[in-house]
Amino acid sequence: MSAVPSVVVGTGSLADRVILIAGAGGGFGSAAAVACAQAGATVVLLGRKPRRLDRVYAAVEAAGPEPLLYPLDLEGATPTTTPPWPSGCTPSSAISMVFSIAQLISPG
Repeated sequence: MSAVPSVVVGTGSLADRVILIAGAGGGFGSAAAVACAQAGATVVLLGRKPRRLDRVYAAVEAAGPEPLLYPLDLEGATPTTTPPWPSGCTPSSAISMVFSIAQLISPG
């Protein structure tokens, strides 16, 4: 996979915000994560593939505040499944924005 794309945004415009990005390991998700970090946001990286998230983590960390990793695969989840909160977040954490860039994979 290629390097994380670069996007330029206003520095500091998202300071003190927490942005959760579902699908952060992919191209659009990683670009959104880096752009949000460049703008000063703390980014929660949510995705199914830890190796991809690690790559994005390094790029986000270099661009802004230290991100939070949230590797999560909901395959087989039920409506009553409650995933654990990522380290550094609690159910009462103020998440300012959610990007849902995750793929929907239908059973074959």
